[in-house]
Amino acid sequence: MFKEKIYNIFVGQSGVGKSTYSEFIVDNNYRIASSTILKEELVKRCLEINHDNFHKVGMEKIMEDPAWQAKQVVERAKNKNFFIFDGPRSSYEIDYFLQNYSKVNVVGFFAPKKLRYQRIIQREKNDMSYLSFIERCADEVLDAGLHNCLKKANVIVINGGDSLEKARVHANDLKKVLIGELISDSNDFINYDKISESDIIQNFQNLENELSKFEYAIFNDRQIKDFIQVYLKVEETILKMFREGSLEANFFDITGAK
Repeated sequence: MFKEKIYNIFVGQSGVGKSTYSEFIVDNNYRIASSTILKEELVKRCLEINHDNFHKVGMEKIMEDPAWQAKQVVERAKNKNFFIFDGPRSSYEIDYFLQNYSKVNVVGFFAPKKLRYQRIIQREKNDMSYLSFIERCADEVLDAGLHNCLKKANVIVINGGDSLEKARVHANDLKKVLIGELISDSNDFINYDKISESDIIQNFQNLENELSKFEYAIFNDRQIKDFIQVYLKVEETILKMFREGSLEANFFDITGAK
């Protein structure tokens, strides 16, 4: 089926559905999550497995060797022609694959914040507040540099639905795209060229609504990538404003959030 090894790197913020898709596409022997590698490191250090320790130890390891996880992935992917690396937070990990291997798919996952928050609450079975969720977003984007990973994506996945069965079908379509058997969807996003950066900041919820209008979609055309670049830049600006205290907390209020 595969003439040469295909590495597939799934990137995106917490709650976008990276792990769900990877589980639907391949079994455990053909995928590894960044969080699994980090968990193993926390166990070695006898540390509690939680978000704060994930973030702290992950940053320490990146400072020691920016591609430390990528090298472990390559070792685990020996004798496997299709492998998924789920959830790296450092663009250096992605660069390691792009510089050393010819068949690399970088898949950027996106979903509206409200939906991501609800998924995390259900997955982690806790009462995390919505503002704590936004703080986690800031950790991922501003400290770990997750946006630098997303900017390298050559395939964009919108996972905005709430049906696992539909997601399973969509994940199968994604696999076909990754191995070249299926063409991605056409793009009918907004014309972002007509929106200034200041307008986007003032209407950030409108951009979230643009993501919300797609339940499930796969794109790899230039226009959607350019739109995503603008979206990422604005989100980064907003999260910086939030962390600096120059953005009112109620900017992030959503119906039903705690």
